[in-house]
Order: sequence, then structure tokens, then C-alpha cells
Amino acid sequence: MGLGHLISSNPQLFIGFVREQCKLGFSSVHIPVSIFHQLTSFRPRPCIIVFNQLFAAMCKIRPHPPLYTVVNFCNHLELSGLRPDCHSVGILANCYCRLGRVDFAFTILGKRLKLGYPPDVVIITTLLNGLIVSDKLHHAVRLLDRVVKLGLQPNLITYGAMFKGLCRNGDNAGALRLLRNMESKAPFKPNVVIYSTLIDSLCPAVASSPRSFQGDESQGYFA
Repeated sequence: MGLGHLISSNPQLFIGFVREQCKLGFSSVHIPVSIFHQLTSFRPRPCIIVFNQLFAAMCKIRPHPPLYTVVNFCNHLELSGLRPDCHSVGILANCYCRLGRVDFAFTILGKRLKLGYPPDVVIITTLLNGLIVSDKLHHAVRLLDRVVKLGLQPNLITYGAMFKGLCRNGDNAGALRLLRNMESKAPFKPNVVIYSTLIDSLCPAVASSPRSFQGDESQGYFA
């Protein structure tokens, strides 16, 4: 059955096809772009959930996900009157972070709050990753400290991103402080990925300068 027949005979059937195609993924941008234009032509327009599934699948296209296209599509939907939800706001923030525009991602956080969606660990982890990728690790550390003090508990993915950023930047002492804090205060323990990241970073560093890890214990996280 061709797409044209699906569209003309039963829009709901076409939407079902879109959902399945999003699960399978796309190898290029051409098909999802065509799908987007078809979806926006429907009256009544499909709900935001369908578009979220399409955008999430587009962000997974390799090797070059069409992030600018997703941003433009998100903005187009909002301008046309389709209210974003917390998931679509998160997709938009993730696109900006991956594009190196973490400043725009923080404005999306403000939009999320105005829409009535409180920050959660997903959006915070997205922003932390954006700061780390943009070589703003000190801002990421401050953000993590702040959200924990406000009562938002990071998850293992959040901690994993922080350990990766700290170790990549050679801040092994900071990574050790974060590890001790996580072991004592977090409701879960570090996993093998976190320990492996830390060990891979520590082994050559300890061999070359063992005294570098005898730092100030008072500089712990979440103090």
C-alpha cells in the first residue's frame, strides 16, 4: 500500500505507519521531512505526541542527524498553534545542546517552566551534557550542586555524564570527590561504567603524579 493511498483513505492509518517507521528509524532525512509535511497538512492536526516521535527518530539519524531541521520544525509547530509538551521541549533543548548552543537550551528551560512543567532529571542531564560538550565544565559542576540542593535527585546517567566530563578534563581529584559524595549521599551506588571511567582516568595520572590526589577534602560536591 503506497503512502498516497494511506494519506487519502485514512489519516489514522498513516499515523500508525509513521509510528512504526519511527520505531524502525530512518537512514536519511528525506522521508521524515516528507512525513512532517504530510502530518501538518491534516485537519485536525495530529497530537504533539506523533510529532515528538518523529523528531526523536530524526535526532537518531546517523552519521549527521538533522538537528537544525528538527529545531525549525519544532518552532514551526509552535508558531502554528500546536502547544509543545515537556517531551517536545526536551527534544528542542537536546538539539540546541548538541549544536553547541547551550545558551538557547537554557532559554528552553525557561519556556518549560512557563508551560507549567517543572524541571526534571532528564532536562537537567541534557543541560549538563550541553555544558560539558561546550567546555563549560565549571558551570556544569555548579548546576549539579544547585539542583541537588534544591532537592532534585540526579540519576546514574546524570552522574555518568559528570564523571565523563571531569575525567576528560583531567579533574581526577574532582571526580574522586564526586564519587565519595555519591557513595555517601546518593540513593544508589556507582555502576561499573562510572568506576571504569574513573579507573581509566586515574591509572596513568596516579603513576605520573601520586601527590596530585592529596587535595583539599573540604571541596566536596553538594556541601
